[in-house]
Amino acid sequence: MTKELNILLAEDDVDDCFFFDEALKACAIPYILKAVENGKIIMVLLRLPVNCMKAHGSISTFLPNKSYTKLNIKKIFK
Repeated sequence: MTKELNILLAEDDVDDCFFFDEALKACAIPYILKAVENGKIIMVLLRLPVNCMKAHGSISTFLPNKSYTKLNIKKIFK
């Protein structure tokens, strides 16, 4: 049995999220995709300690194997 790949996507365009998901489906691999709307959120999530992530019942419990963001995404360091 193959373990699901946890993927965290920072993408502010709903259509791009849809196409990213469709491309993953075409690969026929098991995955869980979580999307956030801006780079600031992804930076906060990736900086949380693992103990903190496990303690909260939200997206923060999601530990990604891979994360993707587009180069010009808004609000990364603002």
